[in-house]
Amino acid sequence: MREKNLRLFATLMAMLVGVAIFVYIEYFSKSYLQKGFNTLNDLDKIQLNLNALDGELLKSTYFLYYNYDRINRLILGTESIVDDICHSEIIHESSFADCKKRLSKFKNDFEKYRESIERFLTINASIKNSVIYLPRLQLEAYSRFDTTKADRMKLIVSMSRINAGIFLSKNALDKDFLEDISRIGKDMGKEMTDLEKDEYELLRTYLLHLNIYLENFPIYLSDITSLVDNSINSEIAEVIESFKVDLRKKLTEVKNTTRILVSLYILSLIVLVYFIILTDRENRDLHNIKEKLYISLITDQLTGLKNRRAFAEDIANLEHPTLILVNIDRFKHFNEFYGSNIGDKVLQEIAKILKKSVPKRYFVSLYRLGGDDFGLLYHCDPGLQRQIEYYNRLLQYIVVDIDGLNLSLSFTLGASRESDRLLETADIALKYAKSSKRERYAVYSEALDNRKEIEQNLEMIRMIKDALTQKKLIPYYQPILNLHTMKIEKFESLARISTDKSYETVQPGKFLTMAKEAKLSGEITFAMLGQTLETAREFENYNFSINLSTEDMASEFDSKKIISLLEKNRDICDRIILEILESEEILDYGVISDFIKETKSMGCRIAIDDFGSGYSNFEKLLKLDIDILKIDGSLISRLDSDEQAEMIVRTIMNFAKFAGVETIAEYVHSEKILEIVKEIGIDYAQGYIIGKAENHPLTDAERPR
Repeated sequence: MREKNLRLFATLMAMLVGVAIFVYIEYFSKSYLQKGFNTLNDLDKIQLNLNALDGELLKSTYFLYYNYDRINRLILGTESIVDDICHSEIIHESSFADCKKRLSKFKNDFEKYRESIERFLTINASIKNSVIYLPRLQLEAYSRFDTTKADRMKLIVSMSRINAGIFLSKNALDKDFLEDISRIGKDMGKEMTDLEKDEYELLRTYLLHLNIYLENFPIYLSDITSLVDNSINSEIAEVIESFKVDLRKKLTEVKNTTRILVSLYILSLIVLVYFIILTDRENRDLHNIKEKLYISLITDQLTGLKNRRAFAEDIANLEHPTLILVNIDRFKHFNEFYGSNIGDKVLQEIAKILKKSVPKRYFVSLYRLGGDDFGLLYHCDPGLQRQIEYYNRLLQYIVVDIDGLNLSLSFTLGASRESDRLLETADIALKYAKSSKRERYAVYSEALDNRKEIEQNLEMIRMIKDALTQKKLIPYYQPILNLHTMKIEKFESLARISTDKSYETVQPGKFLTMAKEAKLSGEITFAMLGQTLETAREFENYNFSINLSTEDMASEFDSKKIISLLEKNRDICDRIILEILESEEILDYGVISDFIKETKSMGCRIAIDDFGSGYSNFEKLLKLDIDILKIDGSLISRLDSDEQAEMIVRTIMNFAKFAGVETIAEYVHSEKILEIVKEIGIDYAQGYIIGKAENHPLTDAERPR
């Protein structure tokens, strides 16, 4: 009995050890391995980001037009991963003290590296601006300079030498050229005294840009050298290696602990065999988990197709791939109307249709690239035009049965064979086709690429914001003549953006549309109104008008700011005219009318601008209770040659008299037009014959005759 109890005790102890081993492996080892794998994967991502960042920085130096969003995303992505690792449990364990120390140093050094990149990008932008502008100025010199004169041709030749030197220094990253460039620039500066005004201004602008280049290029060269030679990549490699070493040590500890438990476990052969079987099963499970994890990472769970990550991996291994994107038109309507469950089933059904439709003679991979976008990746060019036409015909009249619902679908397709930007260019083609009223598909060509337009729009928005913050948004004042007294009585305040170039401003036609799209028009109006009120106080014998959009009046935020500013200047509001564009659609007459009533109660008057430019609604004038009607310049400018234009102007004039409204003729550009306007009976005239817009009001005494 005693021996039996001993064996039972030994067996129970062995079983307990076995259970301890099982629990140890199941809950501690497995979890620890997963954490270690995740952390190592994140460190590898950082290294990949740094390599990509090096490449993007080099691109930014060689491409004149380069979008910095990629660099910003890489920096932010790297910082996010570093923060995640720094806050992870595993990195704070004592076993990883060395790795933690190295990671902390890397984090601090990366912050300095990021600051170096931001400084470099700023200098790089300045350098590029001058590199672009200098050759343009040289070309313009041919038209401005008198090339029959030897000294003028000498200046143009000097520009060529400078531009060539800049090209060589920029592309060779060699500042040895700067001394010769600087000397030529100084020699050119000595020739400025005998130049005409236009020639002088051009050469002065040219030398300003040259000086910008000369000042910034050594900094630029120093920054790019420090960025290329930085140790940040080697630091992350050291962090990774340190983590691997620490992880191996930790795993060795785990392994040693397991050995101790196993040595106890051999008290029972059966339990030992069981442990071996259990361990073998666990190893297989871990392997299967790893396989399933990888498959889940590259597979779209809804459709079973490959996902965007798989696409990125596959395309990296292909030399001449082509891609067809398939997009379900108005797919969000199905989700909104029938629910996401039906929408998911539609996606699954389309995935099945595409799988069956893939031509077997081609190597084609099928992906769900996100939302309602599917991709067909050909490993080589199969005759792209023929293939996209095939899918266009196949998908043209698709009807799917989802839970008894017969849903008729339509599709838009975009394709590309641009291997270096395959997905991006295919998406450009897809967006072009979706925006087209007739095309169902499109194959990418450079003509479809609107990145330059987008870049210009973003630059314009930046310029508008800079103008608002740096007070470069300024009013120009165009005089308005009283045709009864023949004296200047009013000025229209027109927005301009001052540039760093002397005597140059940006006209409102170039920035107002983009300002509205960026929701900055209210800020522009407020800034212009403030400056115009200051001018009105200075020129107390004149009235001043300023343009307001219906959006300014309809916006509760903008309208309150405008009314508050007028309230503070109530004593001069009787000399302020608020102009509303006739062409702008008024969605809520109640809101606009309330705004007009409140401003008129302070003494302001209301004018309709560009009346007659479109479908002119006389009822609108009566609804808005206006005081002044500005007749559109497209009619006024044709009065001397177009009887129909004259008839329309006379009709508008008769209505204005009947309604008791003052009239102003815009675009009066000649004496003949001025005489016709006076004969018709219009009250005021505005245009180049009266006076151009200037940065301060020109009174009758100052106005050129």
